[in-house]
Amino acid sequence: YTTWMGVSSVLEKEFARTITLSMTISGYLQPIIEFVMVPPVYMCVDEDYHKWVPVVVGWGCKAAAMSIAWRIQRVLSAATSSIAGGLMFARACTRMLHKKGWRLWGAIQEDHAKMAIDEFIGVVVAGLGLWSQIYVQMGRGFSFTVPFPFNLVTWPFDLAERWIQWQITKDLKKKT
Repeated sequence: YTTWMGVSSVLEKEFARTITLSMTISGYLQPIIEFVMVPPVYMCVDEDYHKWVPVVVGWGCKAAAMSIAWRIQRVLSAATSSIAGGLMFARACTRMLHKKGWRLWGAIQEDHAKMAIDEFIGVVVAGLGLWSQIYVQMGRGFSFTVPFPFNLVTWPFDLAERWIQWQITKDLKKKT
């Protein structure tokens, strides 16, 4: 239990913006949904269950907001990862070319701070990587799920990720 508390607190700090975005979306979404959905639902539901309608609407709004916020975070993480990965790739390639003695008319130097070609290559590779991720994910609703057949192996990790997202979002909501 204490290990989970430590992990949870670190993740809450790491994804505080995502959790705040989730709570903000929920706060703006809930009054609109209550105005539009609650009156018709009251007409369809027995009077004994009327007290549960706002509760269900509130949980539904929070779940939808959490899903939206975490999808936005996944796209931001994909962009960040592609930029970092593109630059690492470019610097590794330029180091390798420099070790082989290829200077490309002075464009490749030993110190990456003195050359711009690694940043240029990094931006191109990052752009291609991000474009390919976004292109593939557009058809999947930006869920960034693992494709078949690999998902048969990784489904426990996907389930754990969803549970952790729910837990840290729910835990921070209690604290505020």
